Amino acid sequence: MKTRKLFTFLVVVTLLLGGFVFKPVPAKAIKNFWMELSSPRPGANSAYKFNFSLEKRVKVHDWITLVLPPGSKYGQTSVPDPQPPGTDPCMPCKDIPIITYQPDGSIKFKFSIHIELDPEREGYRDISITLPSSFVSSDIKGENLITHRFYNPPNPGLYTYQIATQSEPTLVTSKTVSIEDYSISTPIIQIEPNQPKEKAGYSIDFELNQFCDMTAQKDSINIQFPGEVEFSKIASNIDRDWITVNESNLLEWPTIKDNLLTIPIPYDLKSGQHISIKIDSRVGIVNPVKAGMYELKIKLSTIIDWFRSFPYFVATQSDSVLLKIEPPTAENIAEFSILHCQERMDLNPLDTIYVRFPDSIILPIILHNSEVLINNKPSFQVTIEGQVVAIRLRSRAKGWMPLEIKFTEYTELYIRPNKDSIQLELKLKEGTEFIPTNPVEIT
Repeated sequence: MKTRKLFTFLVVVTLLLGGFVFKPVPAKAIKNFWMELSSPRPGANSAYKFNFSLEKRVKVHDWITLVLPPGSKYGQTSVPDPQPPGTDPCMPCKDIPIITYQPDGSIKFKFSIHIELDPEREGYRDISITLPSSFVSSDIKGENLITHRFYNPPNPGLYTYQIATQSEPTLVTSKTVSIEDYSISTPIIQIEPNQPKEKAGYSIDFELNQFCDMTAQKDSINIQFPGEVEFSKIASNIDRDWITVNESNLLEWPTIKDNLLTIPIPYDLKSGQHISIKIDSRVGIVNPVKAGMYELKIKLSTIIDWFRSFPYFVATQSDSVLLKIEPPTAENIAEFSILHCQERMDLNPLDTIYVRFPDSIILPIILHNSEVLINNKPSFQVTIEGQVVAIRLRSRAKGWMPLEIKFTEYTELYIRPNKDSIQLELKLKEGTEFIPTNPVEIT
């Protein structure tokens, strides 16, 4: 019978093999400790690579402690385990890792190691331990699968991490790590007209945050349009004055490939600057045939990441609440996005909005606030009562901007095995009625 480990993926320990010969020296503390983060941005779900030189042997089943700095967040979600549990072949390690919040707000991750790390053996002195951005374990009874995730502190700044081993129990502090917002603000999209199959003009607005300087005639802005959108013209048939960046015409022609529009910037752009891109309807971008909620993805040539826009909608009528499910398939975990399209919005911090799910959706036991987003920012608090999710706002939502509530894929909302359409219901304030969304067909 095939066995299954209790913790399917905890940490990756890498032995940095080199051509050196270890010479015994008096035992000292852990040395040369430095960090690598896969996503060094505030609030991001990240993997953490602890790099250090080891000078005291760590025996099999000894514990190692990793400490994330104050402000870091830990979250977990749970879904039924579709497979029966097996026996963990390493019984001394079956009850770990131990994850605890410390009084100063740091997070301690303690686990037992399955191999011996002996610095007197060649290649076992320089060590890397990777704490993945997510990993899966079974609960004590083996009935549910728990997904664990860690998040950076929400504020930019310089941070340090810590490590200790059973043979060197005094915590050692890493070199400082910079967590900065190397991103752009969430793009706001407006299209006119917004009816299906019409050629539309686009208004795209966002802010350049830190470290986003761009150089004219060298750097570009990439805009990925949904697959449902059609470009009716090739790039050579587009006049350069049909696309503007901060009211300046392009100096070079854009390129179009697989619904990716690349715009060479006409002049230098600086961090902190507001960017407004206007695309005339004469460019020939045709709205999707099907009404619904859509989004763009934006990437600067100076940044490796893509950034999702606030959703915009294509509708045959002015629906006030729109729903998008991705993927809309039964027996699957899906991401749910709700867009409230009313022009005026006035919600204050700590106000509560409510989302009612049908019985065809299995909700997790708990939802972490970082996994339920309000206008692409983490909510303040999320609670569940039956099929109703109550979401407290962290910041104010006011003005003409649509209100988007997004249950990310990390919430692991599960669609039961049925092929009926799904509708959610939204209530913005106590004492008001629930408003149904548009139905979404499930395949």
